Amino acid sequence: MHLVSIAMYLTSRPLAEATAELWSFLRHHLQHAGVTGMPETLDQPVAYDEAWLRPNLLLSQACGYPFATNLRGRVRLVATPVYSHPGCDGPLMRSFIIVRKNSPLRVQSN
Repeated sequence: MHLVSIAMYLTSRPLAEATAELWSFLRHHLQHAGVTGMPETLDQPVAYDEAWLRPNLLLSQACGYPFATNLRGRVRLVATPVYSHPGCDGPLMRSFIIVRKNSPLRVQSN
C-alpha cells in the first residue's frame, strides 16, 4: 500500500477536513490515471517529515525550506500551489494574523 502524507499543515479541524477533501479529489484522479494501492482515507500515524523519504511514499507535501535543504534530488516535485488570495502572488504565499474587530492591534507599516 502506498503512503500518502498530506499532514504538514494540519493544525485545525477545518484544515484537516479540507485536506481530507483534497485527498479524495486527488485519489479520484490518480485512480483514473491507473494508480493503484492508494489508501481510501488519509491516515496520520506517520509524522509528515518522517514520511518524506519512506520507500512506499506516493504523495506528500513540504514547504520550500525542507524541499530546498533536505529533499532536493531525493524526491520529485510534482506540483506547487498557485495562490489567488489578496497579498499572495502565484506560488508566493503570506501568513496572516487575524484578530477580533475590536482588538487594539493594527497593521504596522514600516
